[in-house]
Amino acid sequence: MSYSMECLNDGCQRFKTRGTFSPQAALSLQGQEEEQKRGEQFDSRVYTTLLKDCNDDPVRGKALHCHVLKSADLLNDARKLFDEMPTKNTISFVTLIQGQKHSFRYLKGIHLFQRLHREGQEMNPFVFTAMLDLLVDMEWAELCRMLHCYICKLGRESNTFVGAALIDAYSVCGYVQSVREVFNGVASMDMVCWTGMLTCYAENDCFEEALELFSGMRVRGLKPNNYTFACMLKVCLGSEAFNLAKCVNGCVLKTRYELDIYVGVSLLEFYTKMGDLGDAQFIFDEMPKKDVIPWSFMIARYAQRGLSIEAVGLFCWMRQEFVIPNEYTFASLLQTCATM
Repeated sequence: MSYSMECLNDGCQRFKTRGTFSPQAALSLQGQEEEQKRGEQFDSRVYTTLLKDCNDDPVRGKALHCHVLKSADLLNDARKLFDEMPTKNTISFVTLIQGQKHSFRYLKGIHLFQRLHREGQEMNPFVFTAMLDLLVDMEWAELCRMLHCYICKLGRESNTFVGAALIDAYSVCGYVQSVREVFNGVASMDMVCWTGMLTCYAENDCFEEALELFSGMRVRGLKPNNYTFACMLKVCLGSEAFNLAKCVNGCVLKTRYELDIYVGVSLLEFYTKMGDLGDAQFIFDEMPKKDVIPWSFMIARYAQRGLSIEAVGLFCWMRQEFVIPNEYTFASLLQTCATM
């Protein structure tokens, strides 16, 4: 067993001992994607620890078992367990639909939704968000519209979670007007809905509408998050509203948000487009966590300006930080070497 899986086992046991056990918290320790790539699986101790806590709640236990099987990429076993359950609920259906989506078995996910409907299970926001997420992956715009009609028939279109999922689905499909109609119909809009609407405008080059929407947010006293700021920087670049972009940067610093990858790269793009590599380097230095994307971005910009020493120096620093280069990093380095 790998060290990471041993840590998962120990972590589950500590949660149990302290009486603060949470299946979701324990599962989050797994680092699922990386472990699956290396073929790691849950062992019997993990199953035992997780399921013991569910002794008094068989419904949660069965749902958890389905979740574990789904996470371990054992969907066939999960489906068999699901079919053998004497009493199924919405949670088990949603869990399996999400599993089908993550394994690219989209039609099976649709069939599960149809079965859920036939059996008269509760159609709650989690069902609709799971299905919309699946349909977005399929890029099936017409089916998204059909599901939207069904949601309206049930009177659930004003739900915040459902509205956010519809905004995301229509945004991916490029249906800007439909996104706006959904946005206007949401009863209680949170920052997810506002940012989703803003992202839709930005991705579809509706820069004036995005600027107007952002102003409306500020008038209502809403506090933007990192994704909102990053989206607005893209809008400012697209509309060449450089002064506004500097104001957005000032808002980021004023609110003292941590410069995550998303916002950091957006700021790097803005300052390098303005030709200000000094401020770009300052933003880069201020980012507390940097993956290969900002490193490669800055190396590429130095290479494009013919600043070979800076590009190579940044690459050496990158290696000292144990960041693994990608093909874009090496392409920029080759460009640098050609000019030295």
